[in-house]
Amino acid sequence: MASNNKFRVVVVGGGPTGLTTAHALSKAGIDFVVLERRESIVEDLGASLVISPDSLRALSQLGLLERLSSISTGFRTLKTATLEGIQYGTSNALATLEESAGALLRIFHRAQLVETLYDELDDQAKARVFTNKKVVDIRSDEKGASVRCADGTVYDGSIVIGADGAHSCVRKSMRQLALKKSPTADVDPEQPWSYEYRMIFFTFPKIPELEAGSSIEAHGSDVSVQLLIADNRAWMFVYERMENPPTERVFYTQEDIGAYAAKWGHLSLTPTFKVRDAFAQRYNAGMVNLEEGMLKHYHWGRLVLVGDSAHKVTPNAGRGLNNGIQDSVALVNEIQRLLTSEGGAKAQPNLDALDVAFERYQKTRQQMFKTDLEFSGRTTRMSAWKTWFLWFVDRWFMPMLPAWAETIMVGQMLAKRMGQGLVFEFLKGEEPFQGKVPWTHPIMKKEV
Repeated sequence: MASNNKFRVVVVGGGPTGLTTAHALSKAGIDFVVLERRESIVEDLGASLVISPDSLRALSQLGLLERLSSISTGFRTLKTATLEGIQYGTSNALATLEESAGALLRIFHRAQLVETLYDELDDQAKARVFTNKKVVDIRSDEKGASVRCADGTVYDGSIVIGADGAHSCVRKSMRQLALKKSPTADVDPEQPWSYEYRMIFFTFPKIPELEAGSSIEAHGSDVSVQLLIADNRAWMFVYERMENPPTERVFYTQEDIGAYAAKWGHLSLTPTFKVRDAFAQRYNAGMVNLEEGMLKHYHWGRLVLVGDSAHKVTPNAGRGLNNGIQDSVALVNEIQRLLTSEGGAKAQPNLDALDVAFERYQKTRQQMFKTDLEFSGRTTRMSAWKTWFLWFVDRWFMPMLPAWAETIMVGQMLAKRMGQGLVFEFLKGEEPFQGKVPWTHPIMKKEV
């Protein structure tokens, strides 16, 4: 089970967070492999992703900013409407965030983002990314870790990073290994998430009269609709609060998706544009129950989690992937710092040293993620009201706020939070964005 004479990382999961981690490890000169269970790295799943300036700064250090900017759309305007399509609010939040951070949030098509992250790896790094690798077993001891796949291949390493999503096999193995060693171990539940909302999501061609770089949200009692519009396509999300939420994962069929779309097809984004109009033009669609929560333990032994494997937020506020990117930054910083202190890429830190580094990573990220978990939950519940108080705040209080008050709120809360974004400590470069709010963690400047 021992790894070769280099410290080697086995990354399970080839999505955006896993590929970001691959880029970071490559830049740090750390050996790695990425194991993706699907047959192809790129699958057009139809979802959108929003990346904020704090995460774009870190991606710029990896040499990705120019390419990522070319495949995305700046997010400029946010409007709210009734479920009949009557507009009642326009937010200044995005403009305030741009002034504060010096850059816009950017809207991506998930499949295109994944394709770009893969394409931008150099040839040596691409050769370490393997598809059709369904993980069936993970073992770990004092000397190293090994990951066995369904096709019989085994990948040995020094550590295993689980970037394999909300239903992570690495998280499952981490729990099993901990309980095997000590049946009374303090572990997270096998199913750690709570569910209150579900949604369908789909992408369709951009409608000419809809403004690129904008979002329209239709809010109502227990249901809401979110529309994101890019330069050449749009995405729609229809959220519904469940009266009797399940406690386990639910798989939905295409028939379920069709029935859900028919149930809410009459809802409107504008007086002339309804959910059914967009759904009829869809490229593809999906349906999921929305997980929420944060693990108590991000690591055990040689196994450590990033992104949705460790925490989940509802998607309304677009903070899911951003937290995955920030996890990658924090974790690779800790790994690189540990290896440097122990002699470089050939070092093989023992379990005690790894535990200290992983615990530092966990503490940093849990403190920051908790804010986004609370913010995302409020955003979802403010859109699909559960109580009369939320209805009052959303429909009457927020629209009546003067622009200066909203600017102060956004500047003090969201912009300040974004200003705390992490960067790779071992990579030198120039700050890509400069706004009114200073970055808590500046990028280390290149020597002149």
